[in-house]
Amino acid sequence: ADGASSPTERMRIDSSGNVGIGTSSPTAQLHVSTAAGGGAISVGGNANTQYQYINLGSPIGGEKGWQIGRAASTATMAPAGGFYIYDMEGQTTGFCIDTSGNIGIGTTSPSTLLHVGGVITAAGYNLSSLSTLP
Repeated sequence: ADGASSPTERMRIDSSGNVGIGTSSPTAQLHVSTAAGGGAISVGGNANTQYQYINLGSPIGGEKGWQIGRAASTATMAPAGGFYIYDMEGQTTGFCIDTSGNIGIGTTSPSTLLHVGGVITAAGYNLSSLSTLP
């Protein structure tokens, strides 16, 4: 309610337990929408020393799941302050972007615009065995 004499519904929990924010007909466990059909969820604030993330699947290391988020300034699993995608089951960071915009695949410390820590295959070429590109 908004405190007015005629309250306006802002959130709904339907009979199946789905929560709607900005919608009276939630179609998922959490459904966020504006009247125009947009929506946003904000996680965390402007704290450099804290991780801000969302878990997809299990949040427990060794179990099936993924974590996506922004790394803390003291991070070791991703570039400090950067974006990452972490495999909870394998307990490895598969993808990251550091604060300079460098992208890392298979590395948590990209030193160039695209830094791949492993074999790359592109258009039929295995780049791990080439000293120069054809």
